[in-house]
Amino acid sequence: MYKDFIKYIFIYFYRLKRIFLRKEIPILCFHQICDGGLIARNQRSCISVNRFDEQMGFLYKNGYKTVTLNDICAWLDGKKRLPKKSVCITLDDGNRDNYYNAFPILKKYRHTANIFIAPAQIGKELWYSRKKKQWERGYDDNDDLYFEF
Repeated sequence: MYKDFIKYIFIYFYRLKRIFLRKEIPILCFHQICDGGLIARNQRSCISVNRFDEQMGFLYKNGYKTVTLNDICAWLDGKKRLPKKSVCITLDDGNRDNYYNAFPILKKYRHTANIFIAPAQIGKELWYSRKKKQWERGYDDNDDLYFEF
């Protein structure tokens, strides 16, 4: 029992050390990547396609490497090493624009992103349902390399 307690304390402090001695990993959260008239109606939750492209280009040109939330969890558990300039990108609600507007830009810069599906959308036939079915049938255009749901 004493050995288990010592082991627990060691693991606890090891994880704390990893968190506090290493720089934080920025998490960039986006809601909608809009084009045209949607921006005027949803200014608070939208970023233009051009602005999103600029931001992703900045990350790419400055040597940032995108990681997923699963990568961060594995790093915190000591199971994975992350690049020094790591950044995580998240897209909220799984809106259609995540695929049609954000995906081509993410692919252009070879960035990954995490998509959080709105609970009310789960089980409905939406864009990500169709893509998942394509992937399960063996159709692979490497889209799954860029998104985690």
